[in-house]
This record gives sequence, C-alpha cells and structure tokens, in this order.
Amino acid sequence: MAIMTVEVMDTTLTHLLSQVQRVDELVPTHNGKPVARLLPMETPKPVTAEPVSPPLRNVPDFQVSQGGDAIEQEIAAFERQHPVLLQHYLQQYVAIYQGRVIDHDSNQLSLLARIDRQYPVNPVLIRKVEPTLPKPWRVRSPRLRKAV
Repeated sequence: MAIMTVEVMDTTLTHLLSQVQRVDELVPTHNGKPVARLLPMETPKPVTAEPVSPPLRNVPDFQVSQGGDAIEQEIAAFERQHPVLLQHYLQQYVAIYQGRVIDHDSNQLSLLARIDRQYPVNPVLIRKVEPTLPKPWRVRSPRLRKAV
C-alpha cells in the first residue's frame, strides 16, 4: 500500500480534514462518484505491564450454588464416600465427577491442570481428603435498615 503525505494549504481541504476527526469516515466525490475514503488516524493503545502473577481462570468471583446443581451433587458424593476415601487417598487431593473419583494427586495444581485439560467445561469437585469433613461456611447477610 502506498502512502502519500500532503501538506494542506487550502482552507476548504483543511476544514474537510478536521471533519474526519468527528466522523467514522469521509468520502470525497468527484462528479457524484466516490474518489477516496478518509479515515481518522488510530491512536496507539497504551502498553500495559504484564501481571507478575499468572492470571486467574475465567470463573465468577463468587457463586452461590442452587440446591440440586452439579457441584452440590459432587460434594454429597464426596461426603458419602469419605470413609472409603480416607483409606485410599488420605492427605491427597481427589477429583470427583459424576459421583466417582476420576483422578487424584498430592499436588493440587498438578491435579487441577490435568482436570482442566480433560474436563474443560464440566463441573469437577477437587477436594483434599482429610480425617474430618470440612465444616460448611456460614456467610451472614447484612441487615438493612431504613434511613431515618
């Protein structure tokens, strides 16, 4: 593509060029036929520094599970199988999908990487097998009062 730079002296042309900044494109015509297409110059996007730590996976910040959703079923399966899991996987991380152990590892990140490759969109529970079941979290909701 050839680019030609022209110093603008004509006030009419200067006015037209200033209009290019206000519209998406400007199409000059000669005898009613388009002869050119003028577009505004793109401003360069600022360069941002790369994050120091690896970015988080694309997951919502906080999810509230519904009573019968898939991850709730996997949690229930983990709790039902806990006595057997203790015998085979104590202090290891297990991945549970559709109610059964599909993988395990002592390194949580290694297990997570494998599960992400094999089950990229499926809900898989990854939990450490410890002597006692984890206690449920209680999140108290704020009390709202009417302004006086």
